[in-house]
Amino acid sequence: MSGLFSPAKEESVIVPDLASQAQGKECQGIRATRAGVVVGLGLINPHIAEEYARHTSRAFVNAASVAALADIADIAVVLVHADNLAAELYEYLYDGASTPAPGIIFASSEAELALVSQRLAKSLLPLSKPEANRACVSIFREIDSENAPYDLVADRYSSFEETCGVLSSDVEFLTLEGHGNGLHLAAPGGTTLCPMSTRLKARSALKPYCLEKQCCTNLHHLPSLENAWTSNRLINVERVNARVVFYDSCFAFRVVDHVVSPGYSLACSLGERSNVLNIIGSWQITLGDEQVDEFIAAGLEVGEEIGAVISRFNRLDEKRRHGRRLALFGDPAYRSYTGQASQHVCQ
Repeated sequence: MSGLFSPAKEESVIVPDLASQAQGKECQGIRATRAGVVVGLGLINPHIAEEYARHTSRAFVNAASVAALADIADIAVVLVHADNLAAELYEYLYDGASTPAPGIIFASSEAELALVSQRLAKSLLPLSKPEANRACVSIFREIDSENAPYDLVADRYSSFEETCGVLSSDVEFLTLEGHGNGLHLAAPGGTTLCPMSTRLKARSALKPYCLEKQCCTNLHHLPSLENAWTSNRLINVERVNARVVFYDSCFAFRVVDHVVSPGYSLACSLGERSNVLNIIGSWQITLGDEQVDEFIAAGLEVGEEIGAVISRFNRLDEKRRHGRRLALFGDPAYRSYTGQASQHVCQ
């Protein structure tokens, strides 16, 4: 590796000896800053929070070392600060890993990381990975309820179970949000896999490059993206049991020049291999917005037909619908980005 992950000569990588790790099965934690912070939490050393604080401004991390530790230690969670660092970690942790990758939690500042790492260090010590996942949800909700002065939101973490493809859901209305190659799970907590750590808003002053250029520029950061949505690497569609799935993605449901978008591929998988009855998506590259989700959910809660909800939303003025237009996956009225009628029967 080079660049971000090349340790500076004067600042050695803070990673325990891998041989002793393999024998002792203890994870002291992995810390990195300057471009971001990573803290590996597995069989947690009680002093990890203190160690994190001590090294928070001096260490780099080699992502290959993270991968090695993930293979030999019981790392349940990795805290990440810095989108580039997170993207590289995906490449190592999710592509061909011999053991399930740990969950990845995003935080937008070092203050957030310090706060979350301290709570996790206290909460995860006796827990298995599935239990660690639930603890993460609890901790995030607890922090949110305290109105902490940090920009910490529930959709900034990526839990172990969901990213490892064992998601199961029997909710009536499930929201999946993605930014091209990303995935956000809005029930019961949230999962964000897009390397962009920023919460995207429809009326954001600064639009990301993917929206400006009408394509995602981070596709290579996830392993085997062309198969990721159908191979259960990101989400196990066979275990999703929802009456309605709203896939809210900047990539939308469409085929462009015979290239199937991740959103379209995921919709095919959900429609074929799960108990999902209806899939709603956008046919434009746009920024996600919570109000769109709320609009749909509110209509369904009062018993309104899905087609009527979508039609009513599309009739709103552009400002109220945040520049979005929605479509029911498989609807003959839907047309691809190229303007040609698209095929909705997934082969």
